[in-house]
Amino acid sequence: MKNVSIRARRAAAPQSPNHLLGALSASDYAALLPQMRRVALVAGDILSEPFERPQFVYFPETAVLSLVIRMKDGGSVEAATIGNEGVVGLSTYLGDGAMTTQ
Repeated sequence: MKNVSIRARRAAAPQSPNHLLGALSASDYAALLPQMRRVALVAGDILSEPFERPQFVYFPETAVLSLVIRMKDGGSVEAATIGNEGVVGLSTYLGDGAMTTQ
């Protein structure tokens, strides 16, 4: 018997520009689909404020999202950049739900 990876045996999700969504099985993707919608973002849009619970989870497709740390003196530093390989706002469903970044 040939070795076949588990991923090759299961039905694949429809192609998604987001690698995490694209890696889901078709059934998992179908279960999430009714709760998802595409949103258009503009450079500079703020998706959530520090220490507030994000309202949504974002799976970037063609955008790059930045996690920014705001300093007490008003300065800021970019802590992470997330593209179509990742997700932002998952803390909504994990832990206490608050992100320390903007």
